Amino acid sequence: MEDTGQYLTDRNDIYRVLRSLQLTRSMLTLRFSGDHHAYSSLLIHTDLDNQQFVVDEVNPPAGNEKLKSGQEFTLIAFYEGVQVTSKNNRVIPSAHPEFKHAYTIAFPNKINHKQRRDAYRTHLNSRQSSSITLSNEREKSLTGNITDLSTTGIGCQFQGFVRPEIQREELFEHCGIRINSNFELHCSLVAKHPRYDRSQNVTLCGFEFVDLDKVQQRQLDRYTLQIQRENRKSGQRSDIPFA
Repeated sequence: MEDTGQYLTDRNDIYRVLRSLQLTRSMLTLRFSGDHHAYSSLLIHTDLDNQQFVVDEVNPPAGNEKLKSGQEFTLIAFYEGVQVTSKNNRVIPSAHPEFKHAYTIAFPNKINHKQRRDAYRTHLNSRQSSSITLSNEREKSLTGNITDLSTTGIGCQFQGFVRPEIQREELFEHCGIRINSNFELHCSLVAKHPRYDRSQNVTLCGFEFVDLDKVQQRQLDRYTLQIQRENRKSGQRSDIPFA
């Protein structure tokens, strides 16, 4: 289950992921070694200072005895198209007595953070200025704006009908992405879903990132999470279906 994706080891990154699970009230699945049952719970508190988080009682109730006895478990959860997995967790003495009938767990050493194939993309709102330039063997580079972003791909909009037409699986080796003044990425992209919207006179296309290195992927993961958090705070729906 953890053969792909990005491993997060920084304490602040782990806190942001756990906090996102709390804010989105995402269902947690707990699995114990040797037990074919899956137990469900919710994350109800995240403590960065003490590097701990708190989960509610689990269901079926038999899982509560396993937690109390100190058995290690794997935690699996999903939010906004991202799969989160953490191994070797166990309950520790609680520093949060206000949470009765709940369990305190230390931050894991690492979390696997993996965008699912049917990933959701984070929509960029009108306050987030963006630009993209794509180049390959075409005579002229394509320039446009970014409509949405995920850890695996990006949605773009180009004014008018692009000629020659963008071809599905067309590779753009040299691309420059800029969002606001705090995110910039130089990469390769492959076209996945080109189409022309006559009513708006724009060409829309989804692209998939190609061969990002570990530093670039980490940068992209962090920025995507940042946009998702900002959109939630503003009350805007932060994800749209992968197209």
